[in-house]
Amino acid sequence: MGSYLIKVESVRKEVYVEVTGKFTYEEGMNFVTEFRSKTSEIESNDYDFVCKCVGLNIADAESLPTLESAFSEYKKCEFKTYKMIVEPDKESKTLTTSAGLVKSQLGRLSRKAGIAAMEIMVVE
Repeated sequence: MGSYLIKVESVRKEVYVEVTGKFTYEEGMNFVTEFRSKTSEIESNDYDFVCKCVGLNIADAESLPTLESAFSEYKKCEFKTYKMIVEPDKESKTLTTSAGLVKSQLGRLSRKAGIAAMEIMVVE
């Protein structure tokens, strides 16, 4: 089961997203709907996008379409900058999949969505 947080920081001009765990299709679509709602009222090209991915694993066939939908939404916003931070779950201190593989998949999804300037960092 996954969880998420989406905050629009108007003063800092930042959209901050934190995702944890694996999402079901329904959870993923709820995320996309809420993200679209929260970013529809701002001039997103003036904002930075920061997404912290905690305990994220390689997306499987079930979750990949939802993840692609999320990246499509990120692209539509045309943020000023894009940054993703991949880190292990603080409770277990590990990723069940190597952080390098997660970073590679996120990079492929970014390029597929047309976000060439996505910065992806791994925090071990």
